[in-house]
Amino acid sequence: MVTRRSWNAAGTRPEVPLVQLEVPDFELGLRGKVLRADKLAKLGRTAFCTILYGLDAVDDVTDIPLSSAANGFPDAFAVPDESTEVDLPWRPGTRAVVADLVHEDGRPLEESPRHILKRLVSRFEELGLEPVMGFEYEVYVVHSDDDVLRSGQYDRLRPVGRTINGYSLGRVFAIDELVDEFFARCEAIGAPLDAFHSEIGPGFFEFALSPAPALEAADRAARARQHFRDLCAEHGLLAIFVS
Repeated sequence: MVTRRSWNAAGTRPEVPLVQLEVPDFELGLRGKVLRADKLAKLGRTAFCTILYGLDAVDDVTDIPLSSAANGFPDAFAVPDESTEVDLPWRPGTRAVVADLVHEDGRPLEESPRHILKRLVSRFEELGLEPVMGFEYEVYVVHSDDDVLRSGQYDRLRPVGRTINGYSLGRVFAIDELVDEFFARCEAIGAPLDAFHSEIGPGFFEFALSPAPALEAADRAARARQHFRDLCAEHGLLAIFVS
């Protein structure tokens, strides 16, 4: 597991309070940057390139009216939603916050998936309704191998576990340290998991999050997906999501 360590036994390594700024993309993933907490608090926002909404899952770039080679891929501004701010206990000194992208005058970017969801929620509210959502993910977990990844022969990646049984307790037990830590991390950031189990297929698993109001549920889902990727990487594993 990745941990922070002092430069020496005397503990002379300076601890700099950090903020992990998280911006949802079109893949229900998170993009972002890590900032000094004092700088973000002083400015209240930070520049963020609009190229974000022209990137696909493998970062091929598509020109869109908002952001293109013709207009120089201009910056927008990422404004933290303070209601989403959480500590990351496994990364001491770091807090995380979800941000919305806005124009210089504060208008939200129409392309922002979070803004689109807010607009949909407001239409439900006009009808006296509150949408509640529950997300589940299906994911392949394989052993990371730099040589295989460089070669592009992804079918050579070795899956976790030796069987392909669905709902196998033995397969979940094979990664119990990872599963336990994933439950704990999601609980710590207010994105509780309901269940984790094996699916039918090599290294194939599924996890489900507790239902929540739509915007909160989407934020939780994006964070859980990102944290599962990060956690797998800490264990020398690679998480490949089905969607």
